[in-house]
Amino acid sequence: MNAIPNVIEEDLEPFDYILCVTKNCPDIPPKIVDLILPAVTPSHTVIVLVQNGLNIEKPLFAAFPSNIILSGVQMIDSHEEEPGHILHEEPDFLYLGAFHNQSLEFEIENRAAKAFIEIYGKGGKTKCLYCEDVPLARWRKLVFNASFNPLCAITGLDDARMRIVPGLVEALIKPVMEEIVAIAKALGHILPDDVIQSMIDMDPMDLYLKPSMQCDLEKVAAFSRFFVNSNSFSGKLYRI
Repeated sequence: MNAIPNVIEEDLEPFDYILCVTKNCPDIPPKIVDLILPAVTPSHTVIVLVQNGLNIEKPLFAAFPSNIILSGVQMIDSHEEEPGHILHEEPDFLYLGAFHNQSLEFEIENRAAKAFIEIYGKGGKTKCLYCEDVPLARWRKLVFNASFNPLCAITGLDDARMRIVPGLVEALIKPVMEEIVAIAKALGHILPDDVIQSMIDMDPMDLYLKPSMQCDLEKVAAFSRFFVNSNSFSGKLYRI
């Protein structure tokens, strides 16, 4: 199916869950609210955001005030070795809980989160863990994402080599992580004392894992070596 179903126009049974896994919420149209709107049944459909970001629930609270919105924070090791071939070496961890909607009872939201965990974990491929403190889980992931992700992209080093180079962790990685921890604390989210070291040591060294920003940058760099002369009907490719 290449289109979002419309439960009213197509006379469909209500969807129990809508699972959004586009990695992050787009800031440009079409936005997630607009995309899923035809498939949402008020007061029934549970919307699950397995996506990065802070405050991503707010547009959905505004659009669907009677629906439960769940937060999924995923730690996953997978990358595309070649087009269409995904290498998945380490098990997934999904930390799932409820974004608290002030118009709903928190216990009802939590029950929905635990019910989804039971369903999602049945496949046996993902370790799905209940997370009561959703903002804390999102800030915890940011300790890695806001440090290793951009710095690996900038330096061209994967996260293992970042740790191997003498002094690089102390000079670059830890200061950024400390700043993220401090920002979270200023907003009332106290991360564990060991969060920085645990994020540094999270990936096995022998994986030489490239964070997503580095992978994206390398793909763009490879693609940008070629471009199509749009002013020519021959459609020749030029190397730059």
